[in-house]
Amino acid sequence: MSEKRRDRISEYVREHIRRYREEAGLSQAELAEVLGKSNSNISDIERGRLEISAAELGLIAEALHKPIVYFFPHRTAGKPAEGELSGLEAELIENLRRVPYTAVEEIILRLVKDLAAWTEKDEFQRMAQELMKAGKVLLEKD
Repeated sequence: MSEKRRDRISEYVREHIRRYREEAGLSQAELAEVLGKSNSNISDIERGRLEISAAELGLIAEALHKPIVYFFPHRTAGKPAEGELSGLEAELIENLRRVPYTAVEEIILRLVKDLAAWTEKDEFQRMAQELMKAGKVLLEKD
């Protein structure tokens, strides 16, 4: 594996540890307490100053109530389990897992959440603006 690919995977893992910790409403200190680590250890992990083992990532995933595959780039995570989702849900997730940039994933998530709450036709303009932002992020990455 190239060093660049290894760095991208490590960055992805770190970003998702932070994201899921924040989604769970936990501070670094609270996660550290659950894991029996120091607050600075969690900070160092999220900033890339401290590497973690697969076992430690498993404990973090467990503490944050997430499957461990959520912490890896989706191209390596595989398809949802048979029967776990409807066909359309599985297709959406399978394709989302192929998106290589976290920033675009976040835009897509906001878009889907907005679509789920869509009640007025004029909200379509806001959706179009989100799609344009996603396109700009992709262009900046290349």
